[in-house]
Amino acid sequence: MRLYRVVKVLGFLIAHQALAAREALVEFRETIRPILQEFCFDCHGDGANKGGVSFDKHESDAALVADAALWWKALKNVRADIMPPPKKPQLPTDQKLRLDEWIKTRVFRTDPANLDPGKVTVRRLNRVEYRNTIRDLLGVEIDTESAFPPDDASHGFDNIGSALNISPMLLEKYLAAAQEAAGKAVPAAARVPAENLLKGGTFLKVVQDEALSQTAPTTNPPAASKTGQGGDALSLSYYQAATAERKVVLPVAGRYQIRL
Repeated sequence: MRLYRVVKVLGFLIAHQALAAREALVEFRETIRPILQEFCFDCHGDGANKGGVSFDKHESDAALVADAALWWKALKNVRADIMPPPKKPQLPTDQKLRLDEWIKTRVFRTDPANLDPGKVTVRRLNRVEYRNTIRDLLGVEIDTESAFPPDDASHGFDNIGSALNISPMLLEKYLAAAQEAAGKAVPAAARVPAENLLKGGTFLKVVQDEALSQTAPTTNPPAASKTGQGGDALSLSYYQAATAERKVVLPVAGRYQIRL
């Protein structure tokens, strides 16, 4: 008897879904298709596939009506007045409402008499999700393994809302972790630019040999010698052309200010 009731209920549901699909198809052919042909087919029908959206790529009208992703995109664009484009003829208000109502009631089968979706559990982040979210948003790492206790699991998963309870003590731990993350991301003290003092004695003195440079062919560079002095200062003569050089490895890319 129980099996008979189950089969009977399943049969009723299947028949109801088939009837709903047939009604949606009939209304599409009588009401919705003429609207699409007048306002949409120039860009999204008759072989046109502008923006990757086409209303005539499906094998049948039934397959087109069942393409929920396509109708969701159409509903959003029509609601936002993105489609039709501003330079194209616009949908009259009554036809826009008719298209909107058909998509909601026939494609997504929203029941106007029962709009209550039921109770939805407000789910908190578990400690792994919290760590990843803080890292992605603020770029800092929080050790949630030691900051929070292990999350409760249900059906083998630790991210089910009904199992993720939150106690006053756990809430305090979340607040403390948030303060730690904010402190790392936004330091309380102003940052001071790092300075690197390079003493003169660490530079190499490059002296150009003027006699050789005057007699050497123009294709060859002037002869030069490099010497290092050590100490704090670098001695350069006013009577001889020379330069001082030193290689510096910069730790990060950025803008640097040099003072001599």
